[in-house]
Amino acid sequence: MGRGRGRPRKLVPPSPHRRTPNTPPAHSTPAHTTELGVTEDEDADAVPLDETHVPPLDSDPTSDRTRKLWVDVLSGNQNPANGLAMEFVAPNGIDGEVVVEIEDADVESEVKFWASSLIMYVLGGDLSMGAVKQFMIRHWNFVKLPDMFYNEESYFILRDMLRTLPIWVKLPQLPLYLWGTRSLSKIGSALGKPLVTDECTAHKLRVSYARMLIEMDVTQCLPHEITIRDSEGNTRKQLVEYEWKPLFCDKCQKIGHLCATDPPKKVHKQWQPKPAVVSDAPSPPPAAQPVMETTDKWTTVSGSGKAKGNCVTADTPTNRVQCSNGFGPLGTLNGTLVIHDTGQLLIETRVKCTKADSIRTKLRLAGKYLDNYTSHANGRIWLNWNDNIIDVRLVKSSAQMIHCGLYDSNGIFLSWFTAIYALNHLDQRRRLWLELEDIHHAQQGPWCLMGDFNNVLKAADRIGGRMVHESEYSDFASMMDSVGLSEMDSLGDYYTWSNKQVDGVIYSRIDRVLGNVDWFQMNIDSTLTVMDPGISDHSLLCLTGPVHIPPQKSHFKFLNCVSTLPDFSDCVTQSWNAPLAGRPLSVLWKKLLRLQPVIRKIIKACTEEVIKWSEMEEQMLMQKSKIEWLRLGDGNNHYFHASLKAKHRQCALRAIYKEDGTLPTNHEDMEQEVLQLYGNLMGRADDNLRGIDIIAMRSGPQISSAQRELLITPITEGEIYTALKSIGDLKAPGLDGYGAHFFKSTWSIIKKDFLAAVWEFFYENNMYSAVNSTLATLIPKHSAAKTIKEYRPISCCTTIFKGTVGSVAPPKCMMQLDLQKAYDTVDWHALQHILREVGLPNQFIHWIMLGVTYVSYKFNIHGRHTGFMKARRGLRQGDPISPLLFVIVMEYLHRILQQLTKVPDFNFHSKCEHLNIINLSFADDLLIFTRGDIISVELVMAKLQTFSQSTGLIVNPSKCKVYYGGVDDLVKNNIRAVTSFADGSLPFRYLGVPLTSKKLSIHHYMPLIDRIVERIYSWSAKLLSHAAHVAWDHVCSSKAHGGLNLISLEEWNQANLAKLLWNIHNKADSLWIRWIHSYYIKQGQLMTMPVNNSCSWVWKAILKQREVLLQIQGWEHLNSKIITRKVYQLLRGDHPSVAWKATMYHNIARPRAIFIFWLACHERLATKDRLRKFGLNVDAKCCFCHHDETTNHLFLECTVMKDVWQKVLRWMNVDHSSLEWHAELQ
Repeated sequence: MGRGRGRPRKLVPPSPHRRTPNTPPAHSTPAHTTELGVTEDEDADAVPLDETHVPPLDSDPTSDRTRKLWVDVLSGNQNPANGLAMEFVAPNGIDGEVVVEIEDADVESEVKFWASSLIMYVLGGDLSMGAVKQFMIRHWNFVKLPDMFYNEESYFILRDMLRTLPIWVKLPQLPLYLWGTRSLSKIGSALGKPLVTDECTAHKLRVSYARMLIEMDVTQCLPHEITIRDSEGNTRKQLVEYEWKPLFCDKCQKIGHLCATDPPKKVHKQWQPKPAVVSDAPSPPPAAQPVMETTDKWTTVSGSGKAKGNCVTADTPTNRVQCSNGFGPLGTLNGTLVIHDTGQLLIETRVKCTKADSIRTKLRLAGKYLDNYTSHANGRIWLNWNDNIIDVRLVKSSAQMIHCGLYDSNGIFLSWFTAIYALNHLDQRRRLWLELEDIHHAQQGPWCLMGDFNNVLKAADRIGGRMVHESEYSDFASMMDSVGLSEMDSLGDYYTWSNKQVDGVIYSRIDRVLGNVDWFQMNIDSTLTVMDPGISDHSLLCLTGPVHIPPQKSHFKFLNCVSTLPDFSDCVTQSWNAPLAGRPLSVLWKKLLRLQPVIRKIIKACTEEVIKWSEMEEQMLMQKSKIEWLRLGDGNNHYFHASLKAKHRQCALRAIYKEDGTLPTNHEDMEQEVLQLYGNLMGRADDNLRGIDIIAMRSGPQISSAQRELLITPITEGEIYTALKSIGDLKAPGLDGYGAHFFKSTWSIIKKDFLAAVWEFFYENNMYSAVNSTLATLIPKHSAAKTIKEYRPISCCTTIFKGTVGSVAPPKCMMQLDLQKAYDTVDWHALQHILREVGLPNQFIHWIMLGVTYVSYKFNIHGRHTGFMKARRGLRQGDPISPLLFVIVMEYLHRILQQLTKVPDFNFHSKCEHLNIINLSFADDLLIFTRGDIISVELVMAKLQTFSQSTGLIVNPSKCKVYYGGVDDLVKNNIRAVTSFADGSLPFRYLGVPLTSKKLSIHHYMPLIDRIVERIYSWSAKLLSHAAHVAWDHVCSSKAHGGLNLISLEEWNQANLAKLLWNIHNKADSLWIRWIHSYYIKQGQLMTMPVNNSCSWVWKAILKQREVLLQIQGWEHLNSKIITRKVYQLLRGDHPSVAWKATMYHNIARPRAIFIFWLACHERLATKDRLRKFGLNVDAKCCFCHHDETTNHLFLECTVMKDVWQKVLRWMNVDHSSLEWHAELQ
């Protein structure tokens, strides 16, 4: 037999104990067959000594026969470039003898490399590696082969043995009706991947037991029985026997022994010459072992023509509102309007003045009223109120508004109120905006505006019809900005008007409630609901007070600032060190609960002290300065309070419809609705799921033995503290109320108990249920959320848990899929099975499942916590490990879909075939690509069904879309019938980004711009201290150059595109970059290839960055890790440094003072000389000394300011005479 490729040539001296080509072994023939079944004539690899080219030690080195050239010595296997670089380490000398001492650290890597290995001897012959490999390929072709190494002592080493091995399995006394191929396959699939049966089972030659060869995961516990259920629901237990059952140690991830059967011992390995000596010593205990009123508001009814009018019933105590179409045209009433609210606003009534009283009588509008008949013939606005509750006093009336003041029954002023019904023409509405600005200048206090403004406010406020342009709403937005008005968020439908057409339908948002800062602060808990329009083209707006919530004791929450108090550490130590009995996790939890009243007492005393000193500071400043604006303070506290209120308002369940379409009447009904929905989602497991497809899972990458061992290495104290430090101090706490800052600031006190609790979880596999209890807060998915399903439950886990678990073209078709309640419906059994098939160790899976399954929820509704709900399935949104687990579940879907690559009938999308792309997913956002034919789509849907039946994750057809390219109508109809998905159209949003085949225009960006503008102009942002107009280039400059170091978006975008070009040029490991090379670049050169007109606009923009590279002299001098920042800096160019940078950026003054100083340095303060330059008619004189006011005069020349500077400098013991402003900056 010829010499194998992987086996080195060796020198074999004649020996009676070893065969050579000239010395055949005893009792054998030159040609024989080994146990592996490989025939071998002779070992051609053995080379006699007299044929070797290596000279004997006593030979003449100058002999021609033995001389070798350097090129021969340094070639092939002896080439230094292919070897392992070494270093000189001075040996030790003991008694005059050179001794090489090997330490444990020297051999640690090699011991670990060979730890999971088997030694294989081949009896009866000396085979080459090639022969053995060929045998393994022929007979073990159904599994991945291990790494193989050859030793000259005639044995092989097999490393990184497989997790899955073929094992013969017996099924004793299996009923004969289950001996069919289909039945045996199903039974075998419950154990692993069935391969074949033996001959007796195949031909039923022996019926006492069935035997089959099954590929099984030897790292898992092999079952001894399985349950079989027939079509009638009858079940039986079937015994399972194994002819060979390999031992696997889950602790050290090795085959052949079980650590659990022997007492734990620590083996000290010491290198010795052969034979090796291993000494055992008793192991110390593991390091991980611990030592143990409700206010009613206004209702607006608006409509057009005959369809104007709704019947409204409102129960005052609960603010319950129900709508029904009570009447048709106002001229022929067939219903009654019954209202018990504080007030009602009806617009576009189209009732003549002579008939107004009779109509009010028929509508039973009791109380007092206002209208604008004096300004418009049809009296377009009616305002009615209950005079026993509120008093309305008219201030001004016009054709488009009624402005009045609201007072309580005692005559105390409440707020200003303006009823709006704007006219259709833009010029007429501009007159209304001017009227509102005049009102603003003539009054102070809270102000609310409500009604039909007949104007959109942003691009997203209309769908259908003509495109929204900025000119359409710029006047309206400018008025709101100058007056200080903001729009109130609403519940229910976003759009308030529609043209009620079947073809060419238009929806727009033109009815709204506006308010100034003062009004929002007074009415932060009020709710605006957009209700069903009924027969009207306008929706009913209902503004109500907060839902009445029974008083409840406030829940504990640790305030980070408390840790800075002088008595904090002593109080925590005294409470913590009091002994408690129990297991470590329960002891830690009980000590935290015991500490709560202590910290509450500290917080209360601290709060009272802060309030007292804050009031004293305010009074002192006001008395000294006599300036009224100081009532707002200087630290933007009003802004922080307003932002907090706005955040609470956003998260509040203000008006949530039940499944039957009704509104809850009280807090208990709302709580019951929440518990019922999530009880069905997460509190109930699906008992009728199929097992996962292990063939699909095993076809992808698996966890290696080294990785498995790494995952279950002992957890050290340093790792625990590192995980704790990685949790942000501002992260929301769990049910215990303690954030990460508490544990960090008290680490020296709680360290012992915290470590013991974590080690109990990892080494004793215990989880204390209270630690894993979760406080779920419901966050709306969008601003128009009106059912519980449109809220996302975000779980606030305890810090203890976080610290424990802490990375004509061919037809085309694309499906955008939505998984219904994806995180909440993941089946736990499927998750556990998928984790096993990926190759994670059993111990690691057990840790994960402890954190996933021992979960109970409390829901936070209006600050009150519901009772506990035990979870039966799902992953918590907010748990740091949940996204990683969900990605692994989606990997199962990817591997299922990849099976279609081997199905002949499946056709790829024309731009996906080169890379075998079928799906792209980011968390639960999923895109699937196929050719536009019915067979390919049917195959995909079948795989999705398999995925759903295994994992419990169901596709929601109502939210799924199909996008077609070059598909005829007949095929489209067939695909619709198979999928039940609606047709999609470009552009659509994926991961928040609009995707389209054409370059994005300005109206595509308007929703993003509108959201940014909303944040800037929100009512809470109006409480910020200062604003000024500064050139954007100055703002984006670095701090050394006098700027604020904000990002210039245009140049940052160019830098990011340059980074993309860099990655494409260097072929970074990315699916998208491989796709670019496959379909765009192909065999071309990136830096010289022409730009094809048919290319995507994105690709054109990236190639355009080649010109940017010329500006910065190429990228040879750039580092790939910092290329974006470096290119950005090069594009920004060099600017001179400012002399005042140290004064500006190493200053501990208040941010407001620093910002004013920065404006002064740039000469952008609104001094009177600059205001006059802008054309404003203001007095240019200083209010103190009556000289012209400039920046220099304001800070240095004014006599009052000079006096201030002298006192400050004298107090600081600084001798300095003030100079001119620019000289001072230098």
